[in-house]
Parts: sequence; C-alpha cells; structure tokens
Amino acid sequence: MLIWFVFLRTVPVLHAKATVTSKVFTPETIYWQFQPGERHGFRTPTAIPIAEGYKLSLEIDGMHESADAGVSVLDADTFQVGTRVSIEYCKRGVPLLWKRLYVLKVSSIEGKSV
Repeated sequence: MLIWFVFLRTVPVLHAKATVTSKVFTPETIYWQFQPGERHGFRTPTAIPIAEGYKLSLEIDGMHESADAGVSVLDADTFQVGTRVSIEYCKRGVPLLWKRLYVLKVSSIEGKSV
C-alpha cells in the first residue's frame, strides 16, 4: 500500500519556469542488475548500458527547491548555465517524511523541448 501511495498513484503534473544553475557531463556507464532470490540455476547478472549525457541542476522560480534533469548529449547544446527553461514536474513522497521532485520535461524558453 505504501509503495502505491508513494510511487504509483496519480499525481498532478505541474509547470514552472527555472534557471539552469549547473551542467555536469555524465559518461557512459553500465548498470549491473542482479536477479533476486536463490540461484539454483545458471543466472548471471544482466548488463544495462546507460548512455552518456548531461545532468542539469535547476533552480525553480518561486520555490526554495532545486531539481535535477538529465538531457542527452545532442540536446545539451541548447542548455547552458544561466539559461531560462520551462519544466514539467511532479511531486512524490510521504507527507512530513520525504518528498522529491521528478522532472518530466525540460524545454528552453526559445522553444526546443527535451
């Protein structure tokens, strides 16, 4: 029930303007997914490649919160430090215990969206 409330229930999508405060390159990596439970058979970990990209830190207007968003290498030229962007995000969490902003879409005020 708690997992449904935190991660699966429908929440409203919110819109805001923000400013890019930092842009950090993240290289290509591999995430290794291990199968849970006992290993009675020959099961090896699954390699999941993660593409290179950039992590943008965003300062949201009118809020004392920041959020992070990932963009591809091709779209990263659009976003520089100080660039004004429009974002779509949602808030998830448990009231009074934990909360997090999930950025769903980042678009430059000039019009390109990611």
